[in-house]
Amino acid sequence: MKRFGYVILFVCGLFGFASCSEELKTCSGKVSSFDADQLILEIGDYSIDFNLANLAKSDAIMVGDSVVVEYVGDLKEKHADAFGIKLITKQGTFIDNKVDYSKELLIDSVPMTPEQIKSMESSVKLLEQKMNQK
Repeated sequence: MKRFGYVILFVCGLFGFASCSEELKTCSGKVSSFDADQLILEIGDYSIDFNLANLAKSDAIMVGDSVVVEYVGDLKEKHADAFGIKLITKQGTFIDNKVDYSKELLIDSVPMTPEQIKSMESSVKLLEQKMNQK
């Protein structure tokens, strides 16, 4: 009978601990400030301060990035503990750089004056001397 009482007490303790634990939630926003200890996230008109002491996983993020934060706490308090940060990646654009050799390359420039040529040649000679000294 004594063992049965311990089993009931143990089961009640497990349910008590399970009900005390807070649920992991997610939100998304834009990073307005980020350092080793805290993350400030803009969600609409609100700024939420996330404590990063319990951070378990994080993508590489920068100020201005859009992220999803896994947290425990209430956002109404404007402070919560972050447990995970995931970067929302932006779709890149691909530029197809094909050169069309049938077209003439147009250069809109003015020929150099003799003074400019002499100045550039002296700069090149000076650089060559410095490179030869090393």
